Amino acid sequence: MNVALYAWSGLGDALMALPLLQGLKAAGHDAALAGNESMRPFYNFLAEAGVCGEPLIYQSRTPSSWAARLRDLDILLLPPDAHWKDHKALASFKAAGILARPVLRAALGLKDARFIAEARVKTRSSKAPEAVNLALSYARCLEERFSLPFKKDFLFLPETALERARGEALPRLMEAGFSQEPYAALYRATKGKTRDLPEALIRKISEFCTAKGWRLIEVGGSGPEAPTPCPGVLDWRGQLNFWELAGVFGRARMVFSIDGGLLHLALACRTKTVSVWGPTIPESRTNPQFSGHYALCRYLPFQPYLDGPQPTNAAQAFDFSAADIARAAQALA
Repeated sequence: MNVALYAWSGLGDALMALPLLQGLKAAGHDAALAGNESMRPFYNFLAEAGVCGEPLIYQSRTPSSWAARLRDLDILLLPPDAHWKDHKALASFKAAGILARPVLRAALGLKDARFIAEARVKTRSSKAPEAVNLALSYARCLEERFSLPFKKDFLFLPETALERARGEALPRLMEAGFSQEPYAALYRATKGKTRDLPEALIRKISEFCTAKGWRLIEVGGSGPEAPTPCPGVLDWRGQLNFWELAGVFGRARMVFSIDGGLLHLALACRTKTVSVWGPTIPESRTNPQFSGHYALCRYLPFQPYLDGPQPTNAAQAFDFSAADIARAAQALA
């Protein structure tokens, strides 16, 4: 059976689909990701890593070619709680609700199209006490829609892929003097300063790493909106390919991160990760934390995905002490 998941947004959303993609593959089905052109490098990385098949890429200039490939599918899966900004037609089908499946089949020539049921988890946010958990939604889809068991190992990249990633990252690490030296990685934000770890917290993380005998390197995006690195933190941002990024995370002693796609990549690499944001990743069928693998220092007192942080709350949310950081890291030891 040929199945594709329309993963509309970013790296984290695609990585949360690992249980679904790898579970289908383990059962002998052909599973792929469908999305827009901007995600092609990452989808290609997952395909080369053996997670899924060749991606189905939507190109606005040649939408007919995308539709032709969709007609070869047995099922197109559409995730819950999507923004649908990439594809206006799919947005209208989502709005159509119960009429979406027959309309979608007729419009794109699909054999079947299914919206994945939402799985919600409780949060500690007073503004949003519940949130859609995509990874849990995908795990339940695997169990309920396809009658296949969920396995915790599906949350991670295959070990063969991780071995390759570590090898591809080694030359870059050697150039920076990290071939044998222990280090930790820091991912502070995606864009701008709205979702960004403050400098005071990064200094405390750097001090913790120094006490452990680790260097601290910053990975992630660069550009005019990206803040400058903090003193003492090695600036290693820029356009690393995904194999190198996975290798950097795979060799790190620990990753400190705000929520985002690279946080999910670090977790998929089985790296001990301390995060200060987001209730979006389940350790198992019911628990939204990775026991022994992922530690959430503290939930923010607001729901960032709805309205963004208020200045009065942001300072309190990131006001961690050195002891808080040490406790979070110790929980993963």
